[in-house]
Amino acid sequence: MTSPFADAAETNAASFEHHPVDDIEPLDEETSNAASLIEKFVLLLDESKNPRLTLQCLKLSLPSGIGYMEGSSMAQVAQRCGVTKAAVSKQCLQIIQSLGLPPSPHMRSDSQRETARAVNVRRRAI
Repeated sequence: MTSPFADAAETNAASFEHHPVDDIEPLDEETSNAASLIEKFVLLLDESKNPRLTLQCLKLSLPSGIGYMEGSSMAQVAQRCGVTKAAVSKQCLQIIQSLGLPPSPHMRSDSQRETARAVNVRRRAI
């Protein structure tokens, strides 16, 4: 007797057993973006010379401003981590650029940073 089916998977005898991974893959866009963001941050933290500073700066850089809600400021983070306020600001900026995040409302705009930079250059020249 010859089977009309060329492949066992084409027969009614083929079975499908549900697996939990079938419910989570493929990842939806929001989950995929979150996973990508976490992966980027872990790499940033791993490559950091000062992981504590990087973590503190992330909290200040998030659009929610969670670091500020906890009562921290760039000056306080700088003091705790043994760096300058400028180093904290630079790290925060690097984080949002690396992760593709919008800046925290507590962070200076590009034009405000340029103005502050120009003032500091003039002060050093005096």
